[in-house]
Amino acid sequence: MTNNKLTNKKALEIAIKAIETSSFSTSDFKTDEIVEKLNKMLVQTEKKSSSERKPTAKQEANKKLEAIILDYLNAQAEGKTVTDMMKEIPELDGMSNQKVSSLVKPLKDDGIIVKEVIKGRSYFFAKKD
Repeated sequence: MTNNKLTNKKALEIAIKAIETSSFSTSDFKTDEIVEKLNKMLVQTEKKSSSERKPTAKQEANKKLEAIILDYLNAQAEGKTVTDMMKEIPELDGMSNQKVSSLVKPLKDDGIIVKEVIKGRSYFFAKKD
């Protein structure tokens, strides 16, 4: 399946190609000026989408909490629920169940921890190699 979404980059490329290949003219601007301006916009769009952004303070804090959760699960012999983690990890005190679940999910998705559903409850285990 291909991605057929019309992005700003694709739209600008199409507009440039259309102007260059047609006999488009306007009394206010020359075709070259329009193409030059569209090319500048295209470069800005590419620069914006390719730039490396540093993580926000919240993302960095979440990474630290994920590491704490992983250390906790590595020290446990049995699986723990999100509620268990909230009670037993002091750094998670005062957080909602949804927030702690959102911290655990990326660890599970990346295969760092394992989720097992037992009698309708989700237990998380550190992945043992």
